[in-house]
Amino acid sequence: MTQDGNIKELKKIAKKIARSKRIEHHGALDLVAQELGHGHWYAAVAAHKNGWQPSPEDIGSVEDLLKQINPYESVEMFGDPGGESEGQIGTHAYKIEVSMDEVIMRGRGWLVHVPEAPSKQPCVRVTDRRYKVNPIHDSDFVAQALEIAKIKAEQVRARIASDWPRRSMKLDDQGRAAHPINGGLSDTWFCLHCDEASSAKAVAANMWHCPSCSASPIDVFSSAWWLDDVPERPKSSA
Repeated sequence: MTQDGNIKELKKIAKKIARSKRIEHHGALDLVAQELGHGHWYAAVAAHKNGWQPSPEDIGSVEDLLKQINPYESVEMFGDPGGESEGQIGTHAYKIEVSMDEVIMRGRGWLVHVPEAPSKQPCVRVTDRRYKVNPIHDSDFVAQALEIAKIKAEQVRARIASDWPRRSMKLDDQGRAAHPINGGLSDTWFCLHCDEASSAKAVAANMWHCPSCSASPIDVFSSAWWLDDVPERPKSSA
């Protein structure tokens, strides 16, 4: 690969990072530059003009960054690739699995559940009250468990975002985004579940779940068509 080819490869990887992290391309370029020791992408471009050339090792480092953000970027398989993983926090073992794009982390006597929607708070609960030395009662342990589970959840969301059309996560110049399932295009979206209206930016940032009630993307529409035939409420006589 030529040196100019290496720059093109960095830009290509940055596009994948932008898609996975649901950020603007220029933000992903800055992440790539920072990984290689530059303050931002323009600094990397200036260094390149002054003779700096990204090496194959630099390309590998940026590819590793992409894998950390979205380990499923190059995986091709049917269904959810999350599988199951294991680890330990101190002396306490845990398992993590992905079910219906939600993260379940569990150990002896405890469980952490991170929903798919970023707006929905993770749930931490005891699963066996007979276990008297349950680590879930330790705030430091809970903080570590939540951090691990949230990282896994972000990887799952990155995989989902990489499967959706780019215009579902990136607004056009009119502030519109396209629904990842039905393809509708709008700057305002309505929730069938709670009737709330949200901006395209807010809905896209929440993985197309309703920002108000966290309802599924299948409940989000570009118009509140279900309210068209609702009769006007009678005015109070008070």
